[in-house]
Amino acid sequence: MRTIFTVSAGKRRQFLVLAGVSFLATGLSGLLFFTAPETFQRFFGPVNPILVAALATLLGFVFLSFLSNIGWAAIYRPGEYRRGKQPVLITAALALLMILIDRTIVFPRDINVPFPEALAFYPAIAFIVEVFFHVVPLTILLFLLRSVWNPGRQREIVWTGVVLTALLEPVYQVIPMQGHYPGWAVLYVGVHLFVFNLVQLRAFIRHDFLTMFMLRLVYYLIWHILWGYFRLELLF
Repeated sequence: MRTIFTVSAGKRRQFLVLAGVSFLATGLSGLLFFTAPETFQRFFGPVNPILVAALATLLGFVFLSFLSNIGWAAIYRPGEYRRGKQPVLITAALALLMILIDRTIVFPRDINVPFPEALAFYPAIAFIVEVFFHVVPLTILLFLLRSVWNPGRQREIVWTGVVLTALLEPVYQVIPMQGHYPGWAVLYVGVHLFVFNLVQLRAFIRHDFLTMFMLRLVYYLIWHILWGYFRLELLF
C-alpha cells in the first residue's frame, strides 16, 4: 500500500500543477469569504469555504496519487490540451443547449452567482466539484472493483467506474427539481448532465485531471458566467 501513495520524482510536475490549481481554488474561496461571504452560504451553509477547498486539496492529492501510481489516470500530461479539442467542442455545445432549455422553462433568477463574484466563485467551485464528484468516488469505485474483479479486466473495471461516477452529479441536481419543473425538463437535465460528466471522465482517463478541470471551466464560463450575466436582462 505504501508504494501506491508514494510520489515518484518523475511525477513532481504533475503535483506542482495540482498544487497550483488547488492554491487558486483556496485563494479565490478565501477572497469571497472575506468580501462576499453569502456567495458560498447557499452551497456550504455555515461551513467556511476555505476549509472545504483545503479538504478538497488534501483529498485531491491523496486520491490522485493513488490513480496516478496504479497507472489509470494522470494529473497532468504535457501537450494533452492539443488532443482535447473534441471534448471542448462537445462541452461548449452542451452549455449552449442548456441555455436553450433555460429560455424555454426559465430556471430561478438566482441559479447563477452574480457578476463579478462569479469570476472568483466558479473556478473555485469547479475544483471542489471535480474532487468530490469525480476524483474521490471514481477512485473508491476503481479500488473496490479492482479488489473483486479479475485484474486482467482493467478496461471493464475503469469504464464501469466511470459510468457509475458520471451518475452522481445528475442525481444530485435533478432530485430538487422534482415537482417544480415539467417531467421532460427534469429528464433532459439528468441526461444532459450525465453526458457532460461522461465527457469529462473520459477526458480524465484518456488525457488528465487538468483537461477534465478545464472542461468544467469552459462549461461554467458559457453557462454560469456569460449567460448568467445576460439572462437577468433577457429573462427577468
